[in-house]
Amino acid sequence: MDFIGGDLAVTAFADFSFDLPLRMFREAGIHAHAFACTGSLTKLTENAHREFSFQKFRDSFRSSAGFGIIVPTKLFRMEVNYCYILKQHEHDRGKTGVQFSFSSPL
Repeated sequence: MDFIGGDLAVTAFADFSFDLPLRMFREAGIHAHAFACTGSLTKLTENAHREFSFQKFRDSFRSSAGFGIIVPTKLFRMEVNYCYILKQHEHDRGKTGVQFSFSSPL
């Protein structure tokens, strides 16, 4: 079984962003968010499509939720999030905890 690649991917992501109560945070663009995501990946090539079942595909979804602080700057966007794994499989190595993320500003 290929745990990394696949031909059919389905994902869903919801994000609720909101201002923090202190004015200095709002003026700096610093805000908070709560989020949830889920998704799955399956292989359809090399005759794998013959064994495809919607039930197995639905049961293979993983999901997580969390909340965090977003700090936008002119050079990058920084996020500090707490992520909680809602569903994973026995071979997955995901961990609940704090995540730091840096990306280019929009």
